[in-house]
Amino acid sequence: MQLWNNLKISHKIGLLASVAILGFVIFFLYQQKLVSQTQSNILLLQDEYTPVLELLNNAKEGLKDVEKSLEGAVTTGEKDRITEAKQHSAYVLDVLVNIQASNQSLNLPANLKELFNTYTKHKFFVASSLLDGDVDFQVIAPRSQQANTALQTLEKSLTDSVQSIHIASSNVVAKTFKQNETSRIVGIMLGIILIVTMVVSSYLLTRSITNSIKQVTDSLRDIVEGEGDLTKRIEYSRKDEVSHLVHWFNEFIKSMHSNISSTQETITTLERVSTRLATTSMDSTQLIQSQETAMASVMAAVQQLTESVVSVAESALLASTEASNANDTAKEGRDVVESTVASINALAIDVNKTAGMVSEFELLANNAGEFLSTISRIADQTNLLALNAAIEAARAGEHGRGFAVVADEVRSLASHTQDATAQIKQALEEIQKGASSVVVAMNSGQQSVNTTVTESEKSGRSLDDITRKVERILSLNKQIADETDEQKVTYEAISNSITDANQISSSVRDGAEVILHESKEIQNVTQRLGQVINQYKV
Repeated sequence: MQLWNNLKISHKIGLLASVAILGFVIFFLYQQKLVSQTQSNILLLQDEYTPVLELLNNAKEGLKDVEKSLEGAVTTGEKDRITEAKQHSAYVLDVLVNIQASNQSLNLPANLKELFNTYTKHKFFVASSLLDGDVDFQVIAPRSQQANTALQTLEKSLTDSVQSIHIASSNVVAKTFKQNETSRIVGIMLGIILIVTMVVSSYLLTRSITNSIKQVTDSLRDIVEGEGDLTKRIEYSRKDEVSHLVHWFNEFIKSMHSNISSTQETITTLERVSTRLATTSMDSTQLIQSQETAMASVMAAVQQLTESVVSVAESALLASTEASNANDTAKEGRDVVESTVASINALAIDVNKTAGMVSEFELLANNAGEFLSTISRIADQTNLLALNAAIEAARAGEHGRGFAVVADEVRSLASHTQDATAQIKQALEEIQKGASSVVVAMNSGQQSVNTTVTESEKSGRSLDDITRKVERILSLNKQIADETDEQKVTYEAISNSITDANQISSSVRDGAEVILHESKEIQNVTQRLGQVINQYKV
């Protein structure tokens, strides 16, 4: 028991695990041995007993086929049945040879082949003799008797062999079941032993650990529930891991003893420092509040000045914007006037050209009137000639009738020509009147265009003067805006500096208040820490 108590907890747990692993290994090896034996028995049944049993059954069926073929040959007198019997005989002989080759561990009869040869030799002799008609009963009877005896012996040997294999197979199966049952019992017993061992070992291990922890817990309770005596130490006699815990806990108590002694000396100094720090923080807070009041007044004055500068800058900017708009409008008006002047000049040129063309048209119309007068005279002469021709045709009588018809047609054509000429002349007279009116109107329009060009040029020069003056005003407004922007930037910089200073003052004030609060907290903590430290005995 002393040896168990001196073992480490890890060794105890390792020993417990080793016992469990050892029991599992033993059970596993035993199961592997049982599985190997079972596999051997199954292979014995599969590879030896079952094939030989199948061969024996085939041999018995083959014997029946040989006997049936020979009896059929003797009964029916067909020699082909002898050939069939020989084929069955060859098959049975092959089966018996395979049985003899497999007969290693089964202890089957070794004379199966000899018995079959004896049977076939006598049986085929008897059947052939009966088919050939060479019947000598003194010879056939003993040979038939020998064949029957060999057949009975062979059938009995085959039947006994089949029964022997069945018995051997049953024994193997029974042996396998027995081994399995034994394995089950051994497994149960080994499991019970292993469980009991594990339960007992676990109980001892748990009890050992519990006792060790209880011993340490009792010692800790004495320190905690007592007067806080840090001079006490835990005593532990065992050599397990708890002994290391106890050792280092005692070292911790020793270090704590030293630290608390130093802490008691430091707390007094800390109380004095925290008191002075609180007083200094209160004074700093009051000074900062006075500084913030002065900074607020300066900030308000600078803010008003900045707002005035901003208002001036906005007014200058607005005036500059309006002047710029007026300048743009004047430039647009100048451009429009210049465009109008150019258009009017082009119109004047077109009007002059049109007036010339109208004059030429009037001249052509006058010439056309002269042409029409000539055509009218020609038509009168043609009409007169046609009348004379008609008179001459009337004088000629029958011979001049065709010429009279032509003269009538010519006279009719001359009459139509006179009518058309009169109409054209009337139209030309109207055109000449219209052309004259157009010439007069074009001359008046040309004078108006020239007057408009002169006035437009005057308007353009006036707009140029307005544009130059507006640009001057715009330049002055821009200078005012730039100067006010510079003043605004300067005042904003001053305002930002004052704001930064105010923020710094606020931060310093907040810091001073935090320091004041923290110093009070330090005083409270120091007092509580002193109360806690004084509970311990050092």
